[in-house]
Amino acid sequence: MMIWHPSISKSPTVDLGVNGLASLACHPPKDHLDVASVTFPLDGQRITSSSKDIVAETGLLEVVDQHLPGHSNTESIASSPEDQRVATSSNYSVVETGLREVVDQQHHPGYSNPKSIPLFPDGEGIDISSGDLQVRDTHPGELVSRPFEGHTNGVTSVVLSPDGLWVASGSFDRTIRFWREHSGKAVFTLEGHSDSVLSVAFSPDGKHIVSGSSDATVRVWGTHSGKRVRRSFEGHSDIVTSVVFSPDGRRVASGSLDRTIRVWDERSGELLLGPLEGHSGSVQSVAFSPDGKHIVSGSSDRTVRVWDTHSGEFVSGPFEGHTSVVTSVVFSPDGRWVASGSSDHTIRVWDECSGKAVLGPLKGHSGSVRSVVFSPDGMRIASGSSDYKVRLWDAHSGAPVLQPFEGHSDVVTSVVFSPDGQKVVSGSFDRTIRVWDVGSGEAVLGPSLRAQRNH
Repeated sequence: MMIWHPSISKSPTVDLGVNGLASLACHPPKDHLDVASVTFPLDGQRITSSSKDIVAETGLLEVVDQHLPGHSNTESIASSPEDQRVATSSNYSVVETGLREVVDQQHHPGYSNPKSIPLFPDGEGIDISSGDLQVRDTHPGELVSRPFEGHTNGVTSVVLSPDGLWVASGSFDRTIRFWREHSGKAVFTLEGHSDSVLSVAFSPDGKHIVSGSSDATVRVWGTHSGKRVRRSFEGHSDIVTSVVFSPDGRRVASGSLDRTIRVWDERSGELLLGPLEGHSGSVQSVAFSPDGKHIVSGSSDRTVRVWDTHSGEFVSGPFEGHTSVVTSVVFSPDGRWVASGSSDHTIRVWDECSGKAVLGPLKGHSGSVRSVVFSPDGMRIASGSSDYKVRLWDAHSGAPVLQPFEGHSDVVTSVVFSPDGQKVVSGSFDRTIRVWDVGSGEAVLGPSLRAQRNH
């Protein structure tokens, strides 16, 4: 294994998934043979690598530790920066990752050469185990739609158009694909990013898609033409992790591993605001308030902050209480509350003005909360977790609503309500999307989709 400084370009021989490798930082650790996996912790100060012979935690200038007992033929490795743990697998595994951090790793027989993707704080991730998209019923094995096939590498981000008729997906293959939701037919492919596309979002009118990439740029594309309609928005010095349109569609906010937030003019690409600085860790999630006046951000520094979109000043925060990475943040529909999910397995609800915790911590998940979202009427919160479950909560009392929605066989990475609030859609490491009825927790089939059972 060799250790390199991050850059935009990728090495042809080593692929970290979210960022490339370019210049050599130090000489290879000695006695390390047939390297199978490497991972960065959140602070970037060390690299953990696995090989056929050993597991080594490597600083930039020295080997810190080697030879974790009991391992041979290590195929995959995971580290947890918040508590300095390392998990490895010697056969097939699926890795739950944050950006430059691995949160959990499980052994899953039947998975061959699984891929891992970054945590996407906007909650729009799907099918992180392969290059295909699949839509399945919530009952295990019932296929609702054929797989959406076309990407040549792992899919990192999926989002529905405002009218629910279209799906946009970003991928490690550096492209964005546009699909018909009911048929799975690919309409066109958007190409232009020089590295992995990590986040995609529709404009409120559905006419544009914004994308954020490991190449540190933000791009805007036309959904009718399939072409880039704006020049690249450049300014971030590291991977762009999260992008979102303002409610009026005139601005784009982006969060990055460079620990900043930037706000851009959607038409000109001019930087309107930022960089907004204050987080001491990577920005994992950004969201606009319903009136567009504020932006909320969640970070690996375990805090939530609210910013004024005109002055760039702190409105409130930091909201402190989570004991691990804040993975997902979202405003309530009336803009009064902010919900946050965390790798500490909990959800918290905050008063947007005072920063006081008004609800939580909501406990019930036995794994990292990967995605949180309010229902359109603000009465419910849906959450997805690495415990494979989707849960509904009363947004006022914090009480669970119904039993957990169970059916996924792996980490739930994304949850979103339908516009009418009657359904919850979830994406998972098990390579499926599932649709749940909010009233009963039962499966819902798309109106023109025909279910087929796998035997």
